Amino acid sequence: MTGNVSFVRHVYKVQRELKTYTIFELETCIKETQQTTPILTDIIRVEVFRGFSFGKGFLHYLRIRNATAWSKCQQITGLFPTDNELLFHGNRLQYGKKHLIMFLYSIDMQKLCIDYYPNFYPNNHDLTKIIERYIQLVEKIKGTPKRPPYNSKL
Repeated sequence: MTGNVSFVRHVYKVQRELKTYTIFELETCIKETQQTTPILTDIIRVEVFRGFSFGKGFLHYLRIRNATAWSKCQQITGLFPTDNELLFHGNRLQYGKKHLIMFLYSIDMQKLCIDYYPNFYPNNHDLTKIIERYIQLVEKIKGTPKRPPYNSKL
């Protein structure tokens, strides 16, 4: 399924929260238990989807801070729901390649763990298996508002 596919884990904490969006600030960025440069920006925003594009199947989307005004910043992906209310998935199309993105909120919704799989996007069957493994991981750590351990096998 994922074999030797690696991902970069970004851990964000809430900086500001309003009714229609939440701004997160990067806390750590890890790849294979080592600090690394982030793929996403230091500040991101998760916004309520208000129907200004043709996207379907999600209620929120991710925007990275790559311009001076949020309205001009790039929308990366919608946060597609899973069977667990803390877990979402999405994808980023960049330079003709799709990248899988998994979103995992802490129980208190004050932290957001984003696992970014560069140059990897599974078929529907494998994506379902990956989501099931994340859900199992969430079930294991439920009750603690901490991010999942990096060395957890997915």
